[in-house]
Amino acid sequence: MIRRAQLSKDVTPVARDGAFHWSPADADGELRARFVERMRGIAPPAALFELAPGHAAWATLFAGIAPIDQRHYTGLALAIADDPDAGSAALLATLDDAPGVAHLAEAAAGLLGDGVVRVADPTAPGLAAAIARVLAVLPRAMRMRTIVGAVRRGAAVIDGLPAVIAHALVEPGSRAAIAWSVCRELADRRGVDCRALAASDPAGDLVATLHAWGRGTDDPDAAADALADRVLATALAGGDPSAPIGEARWSALLPARRRTALLAAVADRGATLRALVESHHA
Repeated sequence: MIRRAQLSKDVTPVARDGAFHWSPADADGELRARFVERMRGIAPPAALFELAPGHAAWATLFAGIAPIDQRHYTGLALAIADDPDAGSAALLATLDDAPGVAHLAEAAAGLLGDGVVRVADPTAPGLAAAIARVLAVLPRAMRMRTIVGAVRRGAAVIDGLPAVIAHALVEPGSRAAIAWSVCRELADRRGVDCRALAASDPAGDLVATLHAWGRGTDDPDAAADALADRVLATALAGGDPSAPIGEARWSALLPARRRTALLAAVADRGATLRALVESHHA
């Protein structure tokens, strides 16, 4: 069930005197108050959203003219969906149409940045659904927190990780999809920000790192992390994500026992890395 409300000076069954009022009058008081506070200083067209587990709310700001004094004002059209058994992304998706790749990239840039999704037209269909689809594939730590944001006019920076996420969503099985899956899995495993992972540069000679592990400790974790980071960097750059796996198997000259232990440790870091390792055994 989706609840809708409007803050305006229009004539409604609730009020006819041209004063600001909510219609319907009595529901979701705290949520409405939060949106009213957040809309101060924002000029329409724009939108505000609030997402949390089991909850999604989307508000569109609009320009109106009061029927009594003919003054211009900013109103708010609010849609709310709540279901304790549903994720916020699924609920938000019920409020909008299917998104395109541009909206997905803009949504990713905003959710990974300051929470403001910058677009040419904040009222365009598909924006709420784009935010929902991006939210659904963010690392666990970002999905489980309350996300408060806005949609405003502007130009988003949609290269880098936001572009990878957008293409991953519209092209399952692509190198972008593999890159984002690896990034998300490593972020979940390590408890770090996916943006930091994507921005890091795995400098150094990977073969030298693997050789050093082969001559040293029996714990392959450091070498496995280095190899996983190289897979991620290669995939994000548009290269073959399996190439570093092949480099580890055939170029590092590791003893068979250590090579097997290393690849097993890499495979344990996520389903996508496991599939890349297994593809070299096929």
